[in-house]
Amino acid sequence: MSEDALKQLLKMLIRHSRERLNLSREQVLNYYNNPSGALSVPINVFSTPISPAESICKYLKEECNLTYHEIGVVLDRDERSIWVSYHNSLKKQKSRFKIPKDSICIPLSLFKRSKLSIFETVVYYLVKNCYMTCKKIAEDLNKQPSTVWTVYNRARDKLGESK
Repeated sequence: MSEDALKQLLKMLIRHSRERLNLSREQVLNYYNNPSGALSVPINVFSTPISPAESICKYLKEECNLTYHEIGVVLDRDERSIWVSYHNSLKKQKSRFKIPKDSICIPLSLFKRSKLSIFETVVYYLVKNCYMTCKKIAEDLNKQPSTVWTVYNRARDKLGESK
């Protein structure tokens, strides 16, 4: 089957899921990208002024009720650095995250000690798996489009992809 035929088939499946099952685009993408329902982070947590590491730690601590040790295991990072990130996030943002039900989610497994930074992982995932443009990602994450473009290209360079 050609790539164009596969794309058409995927579009038909998405359209069917949206119309017949009354699912949003984000819900379809979340299931497609994470069918096992493994622990994931909504992209909305990265739209705040706190750093991506602080955002993940704050989300996992407050919304998923994980301990520092559990967060460290999930992210493959030292629990002391998790504690520091979480407490730094509290200084910058005391309120909890407001997460819409149809938010696109990123599987936590992608953040395990990859070659990429946390934000590079987020942007790369959204471009490659959710077929989002840098402009749309910038809008959703409250960032400048040029920043998102730069981060995406840096991720591609680190992964050895040609431009």
